[in-house]
Amino acid sequence: MDVSRKRSLSGVIAHERTHMLVRRHFGMLRSLTFPGWKSEGYADYVAQESSLTQTQTDAFNKAGIDHPAILYFEGRKRVAAIMAKNGNSVDQLFAK
Repeated sequence: MDVSRKRSLSGVIAHERTHMLVRRHFGMLRSLTFPGWKSEGYADYVAQESSLTQTQTDAFNKAGIDHPAILYFEGRKRVAAIMAKNGNSVDQLFAK
């Protein structure tokens, strides 16, 4: 299945910078313990973009394909829901 969606340069920079800021805020060792969906989902949430679309993610899931970018896309959706409920608190997001 073709994944042709490309990230913007600003999106990549925001995503990677978010990882750096999370490590600085919570510490390197603690940040390594965060689940992948939360770490990558939060970085995509901040970047406001993902490599996959909902349609692509649905197609991969329906076909039973475990594409690595699904973690990022679905993580972003989970993070957005959590942030909406917790008043956009990053500390609360990563506390659980």
